Amino acid sequence: MKTAKIFCLLLALCLCAALFAACAKTGPAGTPSASDPSASSDTTADASPQQTVDPSDIYAPENRVPAAFAGTYISGSCSIEAVAVSETEMRFTVRWNASETEARVWEMSGTFSSDRLSVAFDDCAYKDVTYGADGSVASETVRYQNGTGSIQFYDFMSLCWTDDQDHAASGMTFARTAE
Repeated sequence: MKTAKIFCLLLALCLCAALFAACAKTGPAGTPSASDPSASSDTTADASPQQTVDPSDIYAPENRVPAAFAGTYISGSCSIEAVAVSETEMRFTVRWNASETEARVWEMSGTFSSDRLSVAFDDCAYKDVTYGADGSVASETVRYQNGTGSIQFYDFMSLCWTDDQDHAASGMTFARTAE
């Protein structure tokens, strides 16, 4: 039993160290640090969904494209689906399940900044959705449109979503799922 506790503690320390290392590569507000030689690069590459990236080299210009960050990110009962729409544009759907039949849904899109590894948006639509027994949408109530905020990628495996209207995910980090 004591060995299991020690193992869990070591695992937690390793995860914290990995997050700290990812954060150390960025400056204020998640921008690349001044010590990063590739921080000023704005080179984009082919945004094909099949693109493979080396997760150890987030600052390589060829890896700083929307397709490299596309995927599903999870934090608790909230998920973010990130889709590369083009070589510069991304679309996001945030689904926060309140129950098996109710969810809060935000949809937004914007231009990917390869310098900041972020997407700012001003078109966010937020709605409450109720599902029927068969999984179809029974009702939708729009709460607001044209909301603002941003998605900040920390690395290829995590992001932070900032919603300027109701601060729904303040301080939450979302981890990318295996696909």
